[in-house]
Amino acid sequence: MAKTLTIDEMHELLEGLETNYHLMHSDELPELDLYMDQVVTYLWDQIGGLTRRPGEDKILTKTMINNYTKAGLLNPPDKKKYNNDHLVSLIYIYMFKNFLSISDVKAVLDPVREACFTEEEREGKAPKKGEEEKKAPLEFTKVYDVIRGSLSRGKKELEKNISEEIDSAAETFEDADTSLRPMLQQFAAVCRISADIYMKKLFLERLIDASSDSDSTTDNSDLLMVRGEKKKGRRLFGSGNHGDDAIISNGSVIAVADGQCMLIVEQGKVVELCAEPGEFVWDSSTEPSIFTGSLSDSVRETFKNIGKRISFGGTAAKDQRVYYINTREITGCRYGTASPVPFRVVDRNIGLDVDISVRCFGEYSFRITDPILFYTNVAANVADAYRRDEIDGQLKTELLTALQPAFAKISAMGIRYSEVPAHTAEAADALNEQLSKKWKELRGIEIVSFGVSSITASEEDEKMIKDMQKSGALRDPSMAAATLAAAQADAMRSAASNKNGAAMGFMGLNMAGQAGGANLGQLYGMAAQNGQGAQNSGAQAAPQSGASSQGGAIAHKKFCTNCGTPYDADNPPRFCPNCGSKIEQ
Repeated sequence: MAKTLTIDEMHELLEGLETNYHLMHSDELPELDLYMDQVVTYLWDQIGGLTRRPGEDKILTKTMINNYTKAGLLNPPDKKKYNNDHLVSLIYIYMFKNFLSISDVKAVLDPVREACFTEEEREGKAPKKGEEEKKAPLEFTKVYDVIRGSLSRGKKELEKNISEEIDSAAETFEDADTSLRPMLQQFAAVCRISADIYMKKLFLERLIDASSDSDSTTDNSDLLMVRGEKKKGRRLFGSGNHGDDAIISNGSVIAVADGQCMLIVEQGKVVELCAEPGEFVWDSSTEPSIFTGSLSDSVRETFKNIGKRISFGGTAAKDQRVYYINTREITGCRYGTASPVPFRVVDRNIGLDVDISVRCFGEYSFRITDPILFYTNVAANVADAYRRDEIDGQLKTELLTALQPAFAKISAMGIRYSEVPAHTAEAADALNEQLSKKWKELRGIEIVSFGVSSITASEEDEKMIKDMQKSGALRDPSMAAATLAAAQADAMRSAASNKNGAAMGFMGLNMAGQAGGANLGQLYGMAAQNGQGAQNSGAQAAPQSGASSQGGAIAHKKFCTNCGTPYDADNPPRFCPNCGSKIEQ
């Protein structure tokens, strides 16, 4: 049986809070920056007494810190180290999250963070070189000290208010049986204090709503799904000011904004869907009216397989919820290959077909195209909201896994790795094809665009490709002759500047030329024959005499060994008419 506390014991419990309730001054914060493990340990030691069960309940974990950073509640660390501004932020977050949602905590902290930190500090970016370092108008720790002082002065008043609630509870149930009176008075104290807490919480929520820039439930680009709430005044659904928040009465008007898909869920099953902007009127007595709006017709098929109207023998469902799913394009999803990804390089001009390793990074965007699949297989019955960071890691891992087969398909089109940034549409199509079963058919997600900021191969692979392309180009006799001519010209210049005398240099050059291999004249001759053969291909009806005459002409031609100019072998000139080099007789 649960233990019942007397009025005196409740007062003693209240007095014990004073020893645990302590927030350190900014001067008491560490002088050195801390690593994440040290942050967890430090805050545990400093404010661990503010938990429900001091010494047992966790203040925060490393996963929480990472999630707060991703959600924009905490500045990114500097080289994995956290300063006093980070510690103060974590104290605020811990205090607020006990009675506010994370989205409300962000709404409360954002204006203060914008006044205390520059955009570079909030995003963890280093200032650009040459630019003057910007400074925010306020210091975060100074604001904290003012708030801390105000809380310290008001602590006694808060304790007095709780003590008065306990004393007021002691005046109730005076005529009750003595064995039941302590239990009833404790219950009265809980109700009185809870009413005070509820009113303050409700005031905070309405204050946050009134300060919000927009009434849209999906104005946050990172928000994928959010649960609708019945509200008074600025309501999301409901036709009255009273009733169970878990029950949607007939005739309730549910607002649907552009870029949203509204789902009505009964006992965990989707029973209604509307993706058309406007006001939707709920009527449980009719068949489901699936308004898919701009979504594909496949959503209707999904509804037939998953969603259905559930009957409870004429009675209303016990749990009905409205969810809004963001159907806009979700942009700014960054990716990067931690390790190289294979890429096949194909160049049919030179017969090149080789696998290399590339690294790439950039951004992609996706869109929820089937809200029913997304709700059923991903988000389900979340209490508040489902954000991108909760699935971002999984999507990024699967995307990088799909890059290899997607790159294989792109390379098969003859697209070189350096040209991939100009073919992002093909990359997106290839990735969608690879991810179809995991993303589209399971989660209702499709890639909209895929951007490549940079794609690079290793220096060894790039050198190998260039060498192979150069070797392939030299298979053309004219290209080989031109390369050899340039090399000989460089050699002649080097020989002329030989320290041992030009004669020695040219002697070495002549020895190299006589060492074997094709010379310029032979290469240019091969190029001329290839060109002539290409011109005469298909001319099979040409007279034999013509062919013989033409063949004889080619056979009696020789070429200048320096520039490749042809001359008559039967009557050779003494010097080349083009470059003036001496013709060997």
